[in-house]
Amino acid sequence: MAFFFGDETPPEPVALCELILMVALADGQLEQEELDGLARALESGALGNLSWDFAMERAAALAEDAPLFFEARDQLALRLVDPLERKTGLALAARIAGARRPLDDAEQALLHSVAKTFALTDRELEQILSKNKKAGLTDELAYVRSRFNDPTAKGESTLFDYLGETRDDAELRTLMYKISGVRRASTKLFENSEVISMGELRSLGSERLRIDAIVDAQEKRWLMRFLGPGEALWHHEHPLWQRLCDELMPAEAMLFFTAKAPAIADQALFKRLNPSRVAVHRLEL
Repeated sequence: MAFFFGDETPPEPVALCELILMVALADGQLEQEELDGLARALESGALGNLSWDFAMERAAALAEDAPLFFEARDQLALRLVDPLERKTGLALAARIAGARRPLDDAEQALLHSVAKTFALTDRELEQILSKNKKAGLTDELAYVRSRFNDPTAKGESTLFDYLGETRDDAELRTLMYKISGVRRASTKLFENSEVISMGELRSLGSERLRIDAIVDAQEKRWLMRFLGPGEALWHHEHPLWQRLCDELMPAEAMLFFTAKAPAIADQALFKRLNPSRVAVHRLEL
């Protein structure tokens, strides 16, 4: 929690969560980087014991009040009364929204509106924002992800194409985890198995989902997804894995392998998936 608050006392969790979401939604959508920052805050305990699903429910509700959030801002002012808590909350919300890129006009306007509701002066808000500017942009809140698994990626590039093209060490490690993991996972779980494909694209309506490996064993076809050290699913993958789970053939099942504990958003997804069709295993290489 030190990254978020230092020695300061964190504000009331639900109010802080809503403040983060309001700033993130000011430009009309929750971007991957903002979702990551929210997830990191949840994982750290900075938002108490709030769950990922609760945060997403509040995001959906707040989106209906966007982009000005008249009612939500008034409610925040009632729940965050202490001036220090108000400043701390604004600082964190701005930090998450601007972790990977400068704050845009809509986000800055929303921050000024909330500051006014909190009875803070423009100078006080600028002091808050200037600390973030001095800290600079950071990748500290992000998870590792590979373009290989991005559902929005175009083209038909193979796993080995990505291996040859990537210049990012973290992405390279995630790709190598898939290659090394498929054999280790197969021998760990099955006596006899056959790797049918690696990196196959599965069409789901107009969208596509990357299956890291497809393995035949025990009279079943296993669809595998590997999450290497520090890696998380793309947010856009979540509804696709849910849909694939619902559409599996009787002889198909899904396996997720994680090098470390899954990201909080991914844990929430795994709990929603049908346990008779899906299993999650820890796989350290």
